[in-house]
Amino acid sequence: MVNGFNGDNGQFRDGNGTRGSRGSLKKDNNENKAIVSRVSFSPLLGVEVAGSVHHGKWDKDDKHDLTLWAIDGALQRGPFELMGEAAWGNTEGPKYVVVSEGTTVFTSDDDDSARRRLETKDDKLFSTPSNMFGYYVQLNYHFMPEGLTRALPSYFGQDSTFTGIVRWGKADANTDSDINNSTDEERLTLGLNFRPIEDSVIKLAYTWNKRGVNNPAGATDHNGFQFNLSSYF
Repeated sequence: MVNGFNGDNGQFRDGNGTRGSRGSLKKDNNENKAIVSRVSFSPLLGVEVAGSVHHGKWDKDDKHDLTLWAIDGALQRGPFELMGEAAWGNTEGPKYVVVSEGTTVFTSDDDDSARRRLETKDDKLFSTPSNMFGYYVQLNYHFMPEGLTRALPSYFGQDSTFTGIVRWGKADANTDSDINNSTDEERLTLGLNFRPIEDSVIKLAYTWNKRGVNNPAGATDHNGFQFNLSSYF
């Protein structure tokens, strides 16, 4: 049971997903608590499937539901490990949020949905997403060259391992609208992890990230390296 999301002031808007509307750990924006749960099943060693859900109110008036649900799984055979997850989001409530006061008019556009156009410059208009979807698939390969363990046993012991990673993912923060074409993303990651011991890891990866994959104006690249260190976390 958690405080849930807060989307009253435009944090929860088209193309932005739920990231900007993450709730506070100190204060809830309404009197409703969100429920989060997960159930997993492992029929065989090395095989797991699971489902999870988040359900709660996202507005201060405690009227509109936000439901997130996902399925994930993992399959491990020898040095290979295949894992992935798909997630969906559904939002109830108004299609538009206007911050501040002002005059608005309704218009229709090519996809036959009503769009509010602001008459005043001081107000801000946000379209709330009705449905969201995203997924990723990742393949891992665990290995440890014997030459390293023989040459440098102090650094590459029995618990040491390398993992090669290939990961593909996609996210659409509003599947019912073409307005947010500039924020739809596709991502390919190649990485290499090294664990000197089980509880510590050094990660190096490069990501090819395309933002606006369905944008008629063309996608933009946001590529780059990632380097991480974690220990006993």
